[in-house]
Amino acid sequence: MRLFSSSEIYNLEWDGLGLIQNWKTRKIQGYVADYQFKDIDNDGQNEIVLAVALSQSKSVVVAYDLIV
Repeated sequence: MRLFSSSEIYNLEWDGLGLIQNWKTRKIQGYVADYQFKDIDNDGQNEIVLAVALSQSKSVVVAYDLIV
């Protein structure tokens, strides 16, 4: 079984020749078990919401603003 101790989320875009990086999150301790794009603070803008497992018994929900 493989155990991941850190994660990063990358947003990539096809430019006709290959993938280019638009943005990435900072290094996240733990592994990202799931993610969604949702408006969690009702401001009309979607945030990226992550479910992060820190250990076998501890997990957290993290949200980042998507600044374009």
